[in-house]
Amino acid sequence: MSYSSGPPANTDLRDMKWSSLAGKQAGSIYKEYANGRYGHLAIWDRELDASEITDFWKLGSNGGAEYTEAEDNRISRLARYADFGGDLALDSGQSTLLSPSWESGATALEEIQKAAEDASGYAFMDGDGRLTFHNRSRRQSGPLRYTLSDSSGLPFEDGLTFEMDDDRVINEVAYQRTGGISATVRDSDSVGLYGRKTRSIELRLTSDARVTDAAYSLLYAYSAPIVRCDQVTLNVSAVPALSPIALGIEIGDRIKLVELPKAAPASTYEFYVEAIDTDVQADGATPNWTTVLSLSPATVTDVFVLEDATNGFLDSSVGLAY
Repeated sequence: MSYSSGPPANTDLRDMKWSSLAGKQAGSIYKEYANGRYGHLAIWDRELDASEITDFWKLGSNGGAEYTEAEDNRISRLARYADFGGDLALDSGQSTLLSPSWESGATALEEIQKAAEDASGYAFMDGDGRLTFHNRSRRQSGPLRYTLSDSSGLPFEDGLTFEMDDDRVINEVAYQRTGGISATVRDSDSVGLYGRKTRSIELRLTSDARVTDAAYSLLYAYSAPIVRCDQVTLNVSAVPALSPIALGIEIGDRIKLVELPKAAPASTYEFYVEAIDTDVQADGATPNWTTVLSLSPATVTDVFVLEDATNGFLDSSVGLAY
């Protein structure tokens, strides 16, 4: 670049005056060039539409205080900011998150997971490489997808174990909404039986009621010990009939284990799939294929459903959805 009368006194881009930056701010109109120092400057090769301009305005106005949004929109926007090029599979949002306030040094993945957690949902990468979000309704009396049993030719592998202890009991929840309500809810009967076991949560929502609902839901699910089976193994090499299940099962699917071994406390339990670990090793001409499903109990997520044959009775032990 050459200058007819020598270089300007200050060539720092951040200190240059841009007439295009003059505009409307808080009801006033700048009549002169905007001449402050800018921390960020974005230039587009096209004209932004009205919705894009509004989004940027909300982010900048009052420190972003006006930029509340549903969790699926927050997750989608974070993925876009991180230049994620894969597909998205996002359930509709059911909460309204406060304006974004990124933690220092936080990654896009951490903020995506936090947005899902604030809304009592789950964010993960599915088997097809899609960024996936399941809202909280997914596991409220979710439908059964697969049943595993010995009689159907799907034998249970050795090592299937069940436990029921109070290590994971939560009978007191100290909850807080960022900038809002702060309170504690407890199950006194559970405290008397198992001792005080506290969990603290802080959610970035706009509604105090939603945070209170989340605290009660957590207390309902964990105030008493429940039977757990942390994982089940599908030996596809030994039982080829398992291959459609091993290939088709997804995180968040509800499964039922029936005709369980005598070592199990009961003959039938239902679980949600939390993680899937597939291992295929070639041993000569025959591959060795096992798929391990990590599980969590499903019954604690069942909620009252009007006129439902199982969860529709007023005196049933299921919780209420929110």
